[in-house]
This record gives sequence, structure tokens and C-alpha cells, in this order.
Amino acid sequence: MKLVTYNALNTRTISTQPAITFSKNNQITISSAAIDFMHLKNGDYILFHQDAATRKDWYIEKDNKKEGIRVRFYKYKTGFEQIKFNNKVLVRELYRSLGIPVQTKRFRIIKKNLGGRELFQIVTSGNAVNRPVNDLY
Repeated sequence: MKLVTYNALNTRTISTQPAITFSKNNQITISSAAIDFMHLKNGDYILFHQDAATRKDWYIEKDNKKEGIRVRFYKYKTGFEQIKFNNKVLVRELYRSLGIPVQTKRFRIIKKNLGGRELFQIVTSGNAVNRPVNDLY
């Protein structure tokens, strides 16, 4: 007999990882883990960037000039917080660049320092976390 062990290290769920969800209804949700990871505060502004050369590489950046999308926290009765907003153009362009149909899908976020700028990359390929949300439940 060969046992497969599941523990806290190999069964880490999406809710504990910095993530962003793009829904088929054009809603964008930034997880509470991502809020902490990116040091976002209610009322901050963020920018979304796409690498023109690769097209599949997307980034989020905090915007100190206040020209980006203003984030507003959505608080649940339990105290749990997320950022939620709608942006049809952004959702459709992201899926178009990935060559996949619009669906509700969650992506991990990782930190990148590019050219002295602190960016947060939306991991759009090569990760098991990047599955349709319905597959996670």
C-alpha cells in the first residue's frame, strides 16, 4: 500500500494566496490576501498594465497620482474584506489576450520589480490555481 498524505503544506487553498478573479459578468474581485500582499487601503488607486510585446502578461500597480481605478472595500458581516468593481473593457481584453472564452476565473498574484517599479503580476499561465472558479468548489 502507498499512502498519499494531504496536509497544510500541499493543500493550500486559493483563499490564502493573493489572487484576483475576473468574472464572466465583468466583475473584478481582489482577494483579502491580495489586499494585504499589495498593501492596499480603501480609497487607493490602482492601474492595470499589459505587456505589449507578450500580450499575455498583465500587471497591477498602485497609483500614487490617483489616475487609476479607485478601490473600494466590500466588507462582509464577518469582517472579511475584498475589493470589487466592474470593468467590461478590462475583463474582455484580458480574456482576448489569453485566447480563451470569457468565464469566471481566478489568477494568482506575485510581486515583480521591473525597472524600479513595484508591480504585481497576474499569473495567467502555468499554474494549477488558474482554473475556473466552479472547479475549485
